[in-house]
Order: sequence, then structure tokens, then C-alpha cells
Amino acid sequence: MKKFMYYNIVLNDEVIKSFNASTDELREAAHFLFVCIFDHYQLENPDQRFDSLNLKFGDNIVNVKGADEYVNCYTALSQYLENVN
Repeated sequence: MKKFMYYNIVLNDEVIKSFNASTDELREAAHFLFVCIFDHYQLENPDQRFDSLNLKFGDNIVNVKGADEYVNCYTALSQYLENVN
């Protein structure tokens, strides 16, 4: 299992595809990021919505932290999933 810090990688379609993650895993991560960004009152601890978070994609973990990384990761995942469908 490899762990990446979001600020050290460029999360684009090619990188996401290389993770060999299932579409369901990617959708679940995108949905969770969406909730954290736009509907954080659904979370148990809404005050901690942009804390460090490990997202698992196949055999890889990407750590995101802070609003900018959450939004950028959500955008990259959404665009990838849009292209897959």
C-alpha cells in the first residue's frame, strides 16, 4: 500500500486511473468530499470537516487536508467519474 500526500501529487485522470480503484470507491470518496464541502452539517463533527483525511483508492491512500485540497480532490474525482461514464 502506498500513501501520498495530496500536495505532492497531481491528481489527474491518469493518476486516478493508475490507482486501479473501483468506480464505487471513487464515487464514495467524491460523495464524502462533497458532503464535507457543501453539506457539512451531516457530519458527526462538522467543525472538523477539513481536518486531515486519508482516502483509500485501491491499494493507495491519498491524504488531503484543508479546504483547498478537499475542493481540488473533489473536482479531480468528479471530472474523472464524468469521463468514465
